[in-house]
Amino acid sequence: MLLRDAFETIQLSTPLDSDQNTKRGRALLFVTLVVSFAVAACGQTTTQNPLPKSSLSSTFQTLGWFNPATPGPIDVLAVGTLTYYSPDGSTSSSVPVTIKCRGNQHFRIDVNDPSGAHTTIVNGLGGTFKTADGKAHGLSASASIGVPSPIFPFLLDELDPANPKTTVEDLGIANAPPGIGQRLRVTLPTASDFVAGLKSRASEKTLWFAADGTPARIDFFRVASDNHFARVPFSLVLSDYRKVGGITVAFQQLEQLDGKSMKLLTLQSVVIGPSAGISDGDFTVTTSTVAGGAQ
Repeated sequence: MLLRDAFETIQLSTPLDSDQNTKRGRALLFVTLVVSFAVAACGQTTTQNPLPKSSLSSTFQTLGWFNPATPGPIDVLAVGTLTYYSPDGSTSSSVPVTIKCRGNQHFRIDVNDPSGAHTTIVNGLGGTFKTADGKAHGLSASASIGVPSPIFPFLLDELDPANPKTTVEDLGIANAPPGIGQRLRVTLPTASDFVAGLKSRASEKTLWFAADGTPARIDFFRVASDNHFARVPFSLVLSDYRKVGGITVAFQQLEQLDGKSMKLLTLQSVVIGPSAGISDGDFTVTTSTVAGGAQ
């Protein structure tokens, strides 16, 4: 019975008269019911929802992410196709793409489109973009930190539940589409230092978890290349999850900007670990051409 219904019952069951004792009795009974209802409500909650960070840790453990038994940066080699979307929503033909990662500091993507092969390399906060004609264009620190989207979330330090610097908030599922069971936001503390501040602005992620525990979508930010205080919000819609060496990987990843599709990454094969054949030379950039410096 609702508290309001109980109060209405008291009013109806107590004779209407002017006797002060009766009025005091009705008031006391109402207060007693308020306390009783509050106690009962507390007693009904025998199991609380896990704290956001505990929930994140439990979910990621199920996905095989952030395995403490794996020391050092994780190598990843992925081969697939990229399909680009036009402003009108139409798609182009798919082009081959190869992605190489070593932890969260080294990232390389090779694309072979009709104009020729071009390569983007990120090495720490330095990076370079090589066009089909062989020319190398340096990437600023702001641009470099924004190139790798959360394609492989298990490589990102900010999503590691063991990272003591991160804050995890439960945003609830209000206005979320059907099938979303939880929504968590992960952030790093703000900082006045250039590098720490840049990483903080780029690290914020909001994860939309499906009922099966996999992230159906990750909202993230890219820092503007010409203004390291400005951020542009993107979303990565993830599907077709498969296990690779015990790690869950999304083989279809649709990147969106302001709700509009930008490009679709469809993975065909993924190799994780030493057998990926990754070397330091894959991420070599020319220091003189890179704004922000290579690490």
